[in-house]
Amino acid sequence: MKFLNLLIESALRYRFFTLVAAALLLAVGVWSWLDIRKEAYSDIADTQVRLVAKFPGKATLEVEERVTMPIERVLHSTPNLIVRRSRTINGLVVFQFVFEEGTDDYFARMRLMEKVRDVVIPEEVTPTLAPMSSPVGEVYRYVVESTAGTHTPMELRTIQDWIVIPKLLQVSGIADVVTFGGLPKQFHVVTSPEKLIRYSVTVADVIEAIKSNNLNTGGNFLLQGEQSLPIRSLGAIRTPEDIEDIVVKTVNGVPVYVRDIGSVEISHPIPSGVLGYTVQNEQEGLIDVDSAVQGLVAMRRWVEPNAFGERVRAKVKEINDRYMPEGTRIRNTYDRGDLVKYTLRTVGTTLLEGIAVVSLVVIFFIGSLKASIVVVATIPFALLFSFTMMNSSGISASLLSLGAVDFGIVVDSAVVMVENIMRRYKNATPAEKTKKELSASLTIVQPK
Repeated sequence: MKFLNLLIESALRYRFFTLVAAALLLAVGVWSWLDIRKEAYSDIADTQVRLVAKFPGKATLEVEERVTMPIERVLHSTPNLIVRRSRTINGLVVFQFVFEEGTDDYFARMRLMEKVRDVVIPEEVTPTLAPMSSPVGEVYRYVVESTAGTHTPMELRTIQDWIVIPKLLQVSGIADVVTFGGLPKQFHVVTSPEKLIRYSVTVADVIEAIKSNNLNTGGNFLLQGEQSLPIRSLGAIRTPEDIEDIVVKTVNGVPVYVRDIGSVEISHPIPSGVLGYTVQNEQEGLIDVDSAVQGLVAMRRWVEPNAFGERVRAKVKEINDRYMPEGTRIRNTYDRGDLVKYTLRTVGTTLLEGIAVVSLVVIFFIGSLKASIVVVATIPFALLFSFTMMNSSGISASLLSLGAVDFGIVVDSAVVMVENIMRRYKNATPAEKTKKELSASLTIVQPK
């Protein structure tokens, strides 16, 4: 209490320094507001790591027995691990591990990978860590669309996989780009059982022949005078014809090609769902797009969301202007930055409305315009001081933190103090006013 008494007495006695301190608090508060992380949702989740393991072509029960259960048994003893979840479907299992609060993300990921190396699972299964994103890391969504309607879902998916995603992954702070919809391009070898029997060829022979022929090799150098030319053997598959020309085996000195036992088609995997969306057209109104390709941009954890959003928007504009094929474009369907702007605008409006309401209430009850100005002035100073503390503590400005501001609580103490000073002012002479101010203030700090 002695410190508070001394502080109030010094503030009233050395008013110039009080004004300087107030100006300094104002400047630091404004700087803190400009520097603080601004986001729609605070990342309050514990440290989480996702592990993905693919076992193509296997039923759910087999994936559960041969992959899920062995991994769970080994990872149970991971340090700081508190929650373990897994979801198994045909050919795929996804694990989610939650660690104790405060656990470093990289520590958790490193410990998991150390444990995974001890798991005994089929050789074709390679567990991988999902990108280090948070549950609120989804900041941008878009669709790759054909402006003239001349591109197929397979062509749009190819543009997404080979043009859009590689460019977006160059953005600093990005965790991953997840794709929904479209038809991934594949080469399918359709064999004929009769022809396989005729040439005594098995499906395993066909698979092994395609694998061993789908690569480029080097052959040292060819010397020509003072020049040395590198020798390359080009065998990587690029077209269906390349697959058809692969030799599967030789029967009595006659090569058996892939085209002799079947056909090669350009196709796609079996879709597990469909993605569609509705767009607003000026001429035709609402238009339903039945088949589309959507991308979801996930932000890495602890990255400043506003700056990251600006980088993503700039990169999308660059891709649209320079790299997208004619007749295609990227259309934005969701941008977290819009929500952040709306949040800040709402908070600003609420602040002004709160100041106005509090001012009217104070004027009505105290009956003095000057006194109400003093009370209302505490609101911006209290807010700016809060921003300073939030910024220094690493707390972001979000819907949760900004929505917790209560103007009534902010001005309560100021109303009580000003009202007490005004009451003592009524019967005080000009020479006694300073003493009355100090006495009234100390009464509020240390009531008797």
